[in-house]
Amino acid sequence: MNTHKTSVTPSLRKVWVVFLDSVGAKPFRRSAVSKVVYPHTNPRSLSRADALADKLIQASAKTGELVRHGHLHWMRAQKGRTLKSGRKVAELADTVDLKLATHCPGKWLAVDLETGDVWIGSRSGWKRADKEQRAEAAGVLKQAKG
Repeated sequence: MNTHKTSVTPSLRKVWVVFLDSVGAKPFRRSAVSKVVYPHTNPRSLSRADALADKLIQASAKTGELVRHGHLHWMRAQKGRTLKSGRKVAELADTVDLKLATHCPGKWLAVDLETGDVWIGSRSGWKRADKEQRAEAAGVLKQAKG
């Protein structure tokens, strides 16, 4: 029976963060966490490393940082946004430029599916669409469904 304390120290939390960064979005098992934690246990103990791995995983699952991935695996919860339709989309760590080259910017429309904002192309870039332009866009979308 292991009578040693299994408290999560600040240095062990740093090891945990580095581990999560290294696995990224891939699934992992508790045994992988134990393997990383083991060198940081004092005295060295596999059962203690397992207990610490359980504590780290459970604490992160409780905050929503981790989710189950099957029976034995865990993975980082994906950051994302919920659209007006209820669909979830991934949120990237870096921004992405969406470029559109055209001779007729006024014919282009962009809709933010999260907020419902409508943007229309102009000579100087994207501008918020006015009421008439939003109504025109709604009519075009209705025809497209058709």
